[in-house]
Amino acid sequence: MKLEQKIKAIKLVIVIILVIIVSLVLKLYKITSANEIIDLIKTSGRVGIIVYILLFTFLPVFFVPVTVLAISAGAVFGLWQACLYTFIGSFLNSTSTFFISKHFAYDLVNDYANSKHSVEYEKLKDNTKGKKGFILILVLRLLPIAPFTLLNYLCGAVGCDYKIFITSTLLGIIPGIFCYTNIGANAIHGFSPQLIISVSILLTFLILTTVIAKKYYYKINNEEEKVMIGARNVIKGKVKEIKKGAVNGIVKVDVGEGIVISSNCSMESIEQLGLTEGKEVQVVIKAMGVMLANEKLNIGARNQVEGTVCEIKKGAINCIVKIKTNGGLVVTANLSLESVEELGIKEGQKAVAIFKAMNVLLMV
Repeated sequence: MKLEQKIKAIKLVIVIILVIIVSLVLKLYKITSANEIIDLIKTSGRVGIIVYILLFTFLPVFFVPVTVLAISAGAVFGLWQACLYTFIGSFLNSTSTFFISKHFAYDLVNDYANSKHSVEYEKLKDNTKGKKGFILILVLRLLPIAPFTLLNYLCGAVGCDYKIFITSTLLGIIPGIFCYTNIGANAIHGFSPQLIISVSILLTFLILTTVIAKKYYYKINNEEEKVMIGARNVIKGKVKEIKKGAVNGIVKVDVGEGIVISSNCSMESIEQLGLTEGKEVQVVIKAMGVMLANEKLNIGARNQVEGTVCEIKKGAINCIVKIKTNGGLVVTANLSLESVEELGIKEGQKAVAIFKAMNVLLMV
């Protein structure tokens, strides 16, 4: 068995073991409703706090609703303690599911997302970097229709920066935690004015976040449409530097993750496009112009992007090979089948995408 196949098999075994363990715990303690969660926490005595945090950390991994857990906490601990413990559990759960998806269940999550939510998944891939990524995840956290755990898995699979993911997540869940734990804290008194106020706060929160989210999505969906061109690599970035010459100029574009792509443009094109430092552009690279190597080379090509081979599609003559950086940027190369076999290119191995500045086009 090849090394990458062994690694995949080990990861799959780990995931299966986790599923079995949690399934046994659920069966042993018969955790199927809010009342049973409340009973388990109460009967745990002094370690009830730890039990609840562990429940919140692991149960949502298998899509147990986080709202049920938060309401249960409110009923047991009261509003403010429940908010604190739920916040801690949310942090641990978000972190664990993010890295499970990124390192253990990438193929599983990627296949599911492409088959069930392909449009939304592609949009998430395109909008999870920098400020836009922070705002998008923050809005999705506020939305009542975005499943908490599913979003954790998707963000891990698309290679979202962890700092952006966890910061926007922790900020976005605060209002929801307050609303749901508040309902739990007041529900123990039965139907009362306090419970009515709690439900009213929740409904107001849901309405406001839905309105805000719709406005944001309208903005995304009504951005200028991309020009349809026959190039597999279209990458968003900002002009970092322009070196002007008599006839041509070198335009350096920052595409995130510390990666700068250079384009050799005519001075006429630079002027027509109105290129200036800080201007947002799209970098266009035809897959036929991308070469692959096992390591960086000292050759006359300005652009060398390091990453890992994440996908290989073989045809009768050519192959499509995708290289993914640590931050989630994907560069696609179109190589001959013979070249791929000679280089011994395989999924999971490190590789460098190399392309000349002359092969890089810019769009605004």
